[in-house]
Amino acid sequence: MKSASQCIFLTILFQALLIAGHGQNTFQKLYGGYDFEESIDLVKTHDENYMVLGHTESFGNGRYDLFLSKISQNGKVLWSKSYGTSSNEKGLQLLACKDGGFILLGQSNASFPPYQCLIVKTNGNGDVQWSKLYMRTGSPTTPRSINETRDGGYLICGEDAATRVLLFKINSIGNITWEKQYSPAGGGFHFAKEIKSKNILLYGGQNPFVILLDSIGNLIKSKIICNSCGALGSNCGLELENGNFVFGLQTPSATLSSIRLVFVDTLFNPYKMIVCDGVLKDIIFSMSKTRDQGILISGYTESIGAGSGAAFIMKFDNAGNSEWLNFLGSGAIAYAIQEAFDDGYIFTGSTTSLCGLSRSDAYLVKTDHDGLNDCLGYYGALRRLDDVPVGDSIVFTPIAPAVALRDSSLSNIAHNITLFESTLCQKLEIERAFTYPNPFRDETTLRIQFQDQDNICPSYIRTKGMTLNIYNMLGELLRTSPVENNYTNLTDRIEINIPRNTLTSGMYIWELNDFNNIKLEVGKFIAY
Repeated sequence: MKSASQCIFLTILFQALLIAGHGQNTFQKLYGGYDFEESIDLVKTHDENYMVLGHTESFGNGRYDLFLSKISQNGKVLWSKSYGTSSNEKGLQLLACKDGGFILLGQSNASFPPYQCLIVKTNGNGDVQWSKLYMRTGSPTTPRSINETRDGGYLICGEDAATRVLLFKINSIGNITWEKQYSPAGGGFHFAKEIKSKNILLYGGQNPFVILLDSIGNLIKSKIICNSCGALGSNCGLELENGNFVFGLQTPSATLSSIRLVFVDTLFNPYKMIVCDGVLKDIIFSMSKTRDQGILISGYTESIGAGSGAAFIMKFDNAGNSEWLNFLGSGAIAYAIQEAFDDGYIFTGSTTSLCGLSRSDAYLVKTDHDGLNDCLGYYGALRRLDDVPVGDSIVFTPIAPAVALRDSSLSNIAHNITLFESTLCQKLEIERAFTYPNPFRDETTLRIQFQDQDNICPSYIRTKGMTLNIYNMLGELLRTSPVENNYTNLTDRIEINIPRNTLTSGMYIWELNDFNNIKLEVGKFIAY
């Protein structure tokens, strides 16, 4: 009879084995149609799936519409919908709401003025609960960020003129409760969020500033956090557990730019700056926190990536020490990154069409805990320097709006759509492989049909690195050749031409290996 301590030990051991055996799946997926698609943001859902927001030119009412896709932990599209008017709409940010639904923030130019703020509220199935355009007559309204507040409302920040910041609050059904305009020096992009104190943190600008407001937008304090060291080009600001903040900046340049993380204390005094750069353009697009209080950033670099740039993802601890840096996807951009459910990471963005289907595809990549994926990776580094930035005071002026912000409701903007889905560099599972004719005299053709054909990226990606080996019956290697330069891609299979050349009459063995030199399939043919 086992003792209680033995039983406890065995239970703990069994649980440890279960945890150790629970691997982290990785994948790279493309989603799109026959034209331009781009994914901008992603969030995790209550039922442990992912929601991805982007814009599409292949589907919807106008040239560009928003799209929202629910995607499983394995990267499988569960459903997709488009949202838009007869004009152009582009996605900017996605929120997972407390009620299980979602908020889609976008930019529209459906009518005069040229740019308007579009907000769509859906339930958990993507069905529209309300949708509105927000605009100020005679002035463009360009949104940058939206965040849910503790009272169930939403805080929206952006610009409505070159040097004016727009901040307004709506309730749970989209009605405006208050609005403010501000005029900090320097222009640029601007973002806002409610912080732990229930005050509002507003940040942005070409000469980056931080402004603390009360819950209805009245000024408490403000400061420039870094003189002449870069601009906040994306919504890259986090409140840390100790009450400090970190902001992601980039130096403005068309050809050469670097990334800076600036840490400030609770009084907005900067105390640390990390500079990460390569030899060309490096751009930061997103920043998020991990469960271990680390910092994730993602973006785009031209310093690596086979001449066409690449997406980069990077992790720091909460003190700003870098833990890892990885580059993925030739010609790709990583617009948003999150920690995944299994302690890996997932990012979304866009890439020039690796599958050759369109001008651009939405891109979703799942990595392991070290930010690694099995394919399309690049080696390289961003130079890192530590510095202490210099802050300064700021002249900050609230402005009474001359014309009130107004909203208008939209209807019939949602449509079900079907995005094409392609998997990059997944393990190839062959359903059937055979040579025909067999026997043959001059040449034969190896026909290969893959399992789940519709979900495998066609063309060169699938055959990259594959080799075909020919052996005699004694097991001696007679010929090896790369597949990618000698095959035909058809709708349900690929065909590899095998010329007889120097083969004498007799029986031979063919062997197909993948890019890791792992045997995929083997067979025989007869030459006569």
